[in-house]
Amino acid sequence: MTKFRCMQCREGMVRPMTGPGRTTWMGNLRELLIPDHIATLACDSCGAQYIGGEAASVAEAVRPAYEARLRELAAGAADALVRAGTRSGDLERLLGLSQGYLARVRSGKAPSEALTLLLILLAEKPRVRLAEAGRLWARASGGRRTKAKRAKRNRAVRAAA
Repeated sequence: MTKFRCMQCREGMVRPMTGPGRTTWMGNLRELLIPDHIATLACDSCGAQYIGGEAASVAEAVRPAYEARLRELAAGAADALVRAGTRSGDLERLLGLSQGYLARVRSGKAPSEALTLLLILLAEKPRVRLAEAGRLWARASGGRRTKAKRAKRNRAVRAAA
């Protein structure tokens, strides 16, 4: 590849670089370390990073760290909710997850960013936010639930709160 002048500092040359301490982002997670052996395009003067043909190899290289961080965040938030008195099954029902999904996340399944964020938000104020979630689902259902389903959902919300 041919080197070219940095468009940010206009002093350095942009070229493929390897080595420690380089980071990138994936999704909403920042500061994921790029493995030392993966080349990225960067200015040799200001360090500005550029996306080039190596983007696919960088994404492939940081995906395991990205997924591990999502698992860590989601499992930590789910554990905090359980410590606050929420049963995993009740939480899975409230969030529309299949039975045992959170256990699979704890044992290696990578959750989505959306689920991770939702669990973190719920874990920040479990009683308040779980009660809000229950009320929102009740309002969204328009009261068309059968008495038995309403009672089951209310038990799940009370148990979660």
